[in-house]
Amino acid sequence: MHILLIEDNEDDVLLIQETLAEAKGAPFDLECAGRLSTGLDRLARGGVEVVLLDLSLPDSQELATLDRTHAQAPDVPIVVLTGLDDEALGVKAVQQGAQDYLVKGQVDSNLLVRAMRYAIERHRLQAALHSLSLVDELTSIYNRRGFLTLAEQQLKSANRTKQEMLLIFVDLDGMKWINDTLGHHEGDRALIETAGLLKTTFRESDIIARIGGDEFVVLAIEVHQEGAETLKTRLQTSLAIRNAKRNRRYELSLSLGIVRYDPQFPCPIEELLDRADTLMYEQKQGKLTAHVRLRERLRATSIDELTGLYNRRGFLTLAEQQMKIADRTKWGLLLLSVALDNMAWINENLGRHEGEQALIEITNLLKATFRESDIIARAGDDEFVVMAIDASMDNAEFLKARLHTNLAASNAADKRRYPLSINIGIACYDPECPHSIDELLGRAEASVHEQKRVCYDGECARM
Repeated sequence: MHILLIEDNEDDVLLIQETLAEAKGAPFDLECAGRLSTGLDRLARGGVEVVLLDLSLPDSQELATLDRTHAQAPDVPIVVLTGLDDEALGVKAVQQGAQDYLVKGQVDSNLLVRAMRYAIERHRLQAALHSLSLVDELTSIYNRRGFLTLAEQQLKSANRTKQEMLLIFVDLDGMKWINDTLGHHEGDRALIETAGLLKTTFRESDIIARIGGDEFVVLAIEVHQEGAETLKTRLQTSLAIRNAKRNRRYELSLSLGIVRYDPQFPCPIEELLDRADTLMYEQKQGKLTAHVRLRERLRATSIDELTGLYNRRGFLTLAEQQMKIADRTKWGLLLLSVALDNMAWINENLGRHEGEQALIEITNLLKATFRESDIIARAGDDEFVVMAIDASMDNAEFLKARLHTNLAASNAADKRRYPLSINIGIACYDPECPHSIDELLGRAEASVHEQKRVCYDGECARM
């Protein structure tokens, strides 16, 4: 076995040499480097089977030492050497790609040799898994095939050692909405974030995989049923921390199903997956049922019966929520107040039925002009309001022009006895200078009233 020891402390170098001299079995070829730069030069020439790496060197410190070594020789396994007061650093090193860590002064020949051999074998297995396409390209965790391969091996080991395990089935909520509303790039980002969340929540020894579009699974090794709540709490805490970060346009939400593997009553991995999937689905349905009930309650009090849009109350509820999100993400909002001209004349001369048809046509016009993610409402008799998400005053003229273009097309296509005419007022919400929704509405409506003030002979001066 050809070993490269990168260590600047002569006493520690001597200790490793003496420990290897006591080891039985095949001979060991040990090379030493006192600086990281020297070690990297040696790695570049090839022929090294394993690296023993001290993270604190004259020319590099802590995890940067590991990163540079791994970047130089990604195909060579690394075992990190730490002091008694650096075990936490050793754990972080394993999380970032080292195969193992050893505490200086607590290593005998058997432990050292076993750690290096296991590191080499694990590294070879990981490389083999990649070559067999068992890793998900997007998230860099195992795919379904990789999970089944490793999980079946782990079940055999659990049956032999009588160690319990937990299987956690995880589903990313709202994936279709993210893709449809924010785009597939944002959907990919959500999947990558979820994978990262699972990797930081669970241990290196646990098996984490993406087994479907928005489905993940974790096999937690040597964990009893009592640990299920601890794992759920840890995952929910990590999720809350991620959602609390600024510049998020939506919150990640996960549904979970957790089942126990009892080696006293062995079963196939597929059965475990099915049971966990069922529990996850039940939790997701519970969330959906609660969401539907909330939406129905909202609809009962917050939907305009004639147009099917939100009424003023519904708009205020949703707009205040959106402004809180904007404060956190720093995304701008545009509020457009749209007033239908001559509503009184239409009702008095053509009848209220025609007036209602005009309101419905304006509703369809707004739906065709704005996105599904924008909030559209009828705020009064002839008044509508739109909150355009992730927009600024730079978009204002474009939105006004598109609305007027669609209106002109509607007037040209419909055989009406009168043309529809609207006034538009716009106000911008800047999360750097937050203010209330009432103030925002007041500014937009004041702009509309100013336009109406200059109306004469049934004609409105265009903005």
